[in-house]
Amino acid sequence: MIVTVDAGKEQILHMRERASKAEYMESATKKIRLHPEDIETAQGLPIRALAVIPSANLEEAVLLERFGPPAERLEDDHKRVHLLYPAKGLAIVVDPKGKELLQYVAPRNFSVLREPLRNP
Repeated sequence: MIVTVDAGKEQILHMRERASKAEYMESATKKIRLHPEDIETAQGLPIRALAVIPSANLEEAVLLERFGPPAERLEDDHKRVHLLYPAKGLAIVVDPKGKELLQYVAPRNFSVLREPLRNP
């Protein structure tokens, strides 16, 4: 699970500078291990988003059974399907060649999940 907290740019930069460890993941994403004092600070910040990559491979039919029909269903150039549930603050990526991704935000902030799909 990936938890995104609502922190300002300066606060994030400060935490990156104090990080006890930094490494690149498979993508260009950089993973940092926060300084112990910053962990406590981060735990007190509001959560902006949650992302979950389930260990089980989830078929689209199973997701539709669980969450119902989406408000919008999109396919991208990579044959991934995006199931969008703005009222629930949920966007699901169904990837036939990889793992599924469930992303949660407050419903009022759903545009942060929808907008990147409008302008790929």
